[in-house]
This record gives sequence, structure tokens and C-alpha cells, in this order.
Amino acid sequence: MKSKSMIMTMFVLIILLFVMASCQKPAPAPMLDTACTSDSDCACGTRINTGECFIGNKAYVNVEKQCPDFCTGIAGNLYIKCVSGNCQQLNRNPEAEAECTTDSDCIPAQCCHPTTCKPGKEQPECAAVLCDMSCQPGTMDCGGKCVCQEGKCVAQLNDM
Repeated sequence: MKSKSMIMTMFVLIILLFVMASCQKPAPAPMLDTACTSDSDCACGTRINTGECFIGNKAYVNVEKQCPDFCTGIAGNLYIKCVSGNCQQLNRNPEAEAECTTDSDCIPAQCCHPTTCKPGKEQPECAAVLCDMSCQPGTMDCGGKCVCQEGKCVAQLNDM
């Protein structure tokens, strides 16, 4: 009788162990090093495992070791934000971004007798426009040109 109750107890314990083992939560999926759900999930500093400057989930960032120019920009215009589930670095003043770096990045904004310049990627549609060949004062005709000054396309007008 004792052996029957002992076998029954062992059987119940084994079943109980199987039930408990099957109730365990599955292991969490590995998190991307840039994943976030809110801005507070994001940080900038050095990557914990390599020491390189890094923007990402705060679990992967050593914020004690900063990379100031990398994290905030030389002018202090950069910040970290959670965007669409990923930590990203954004510009505080997107309108302040340079439209040019060299004179060749700039083109006249008008087809005929131009007085202003703009970035070359925004070329005016001039195929069907006929211009006279006269040199008009206060324009870029006959000696004026587009130049890049402090990241902005600027017209240097003629001296007529």
C-alpha cells in the first residue's frame, strides 16, 4: 500500500512539474539596439560593448562616456528622439541646414535676367522660355553670378 501511494505521489509530482514547465513565459525577442517606444528610451554616448559613439536604446548606451560633437552637434543643434520605433538624431533647426557648400551648388532662380539664386536641385523650367540677350542692370546678366555664402545661395549682381 505504501508503495502504491508513493508511486501515485511521484506520478502527481511529475505531472505537476510538466505543467509548471509548460507555463513558463517564452524568452523575450532580442531588442534592436535602436528600438524605442518613447523619447526616454533613447540616449547618446558610447556603445557599451565597443566604446564607439552611438545613438540608440539606452540599454546599449554608456551615457557616462559622452561624444559631445557627435551627440549634440558642434553648434548644439542636434537632439535624440524616438521616431517610428527607432532612436534617431534630428536637427533642432531643419530650416538652418545648408542649401549649398560650394558655388556650383547654386543656380539662377529665374530664367531671364535673374536677380536671385537657389539650390541647383530646384532648377526652374526654362525650356520653353525665350530671353533677350540684353544686359539688364541689377541682374546677374553680363558679369553677375551665383555664389554660396554661409550655406545660402546668393546672387552677385552686375555693376551696371
